[in-house]
Amino acid sequence: MIGGPHRPVERKTMSDGFVALYIFMLAASAGHVIISRVPVILHTPLMSGSNFIHGIVLVGAMVVLGHADTTLLSQQPG
Repeated sequence: MIGGPHRPVERKTMSDGFVALYIFMLAASAGHVIISRVPVILHTPLMSGSNFIHGIVLVGAMVVLGHADTTLLSQQPG
């Protein structure tokens, strides 16, 4: 048994920052490839739909915050 009966086995893993950077770079390159294939004629309608969705998310967040029982400052210790 590696490490004895009471010692946990330590495994080498990549750091979280490196993994996050790797995922960000993959997402950026995939996004660039997808966006570059969108025809110019579709750009304006797609951006309009995207802005609409973002607006709905912001309105929903304001409604949820309006119904909150506490504020962020009252939840912090100290």
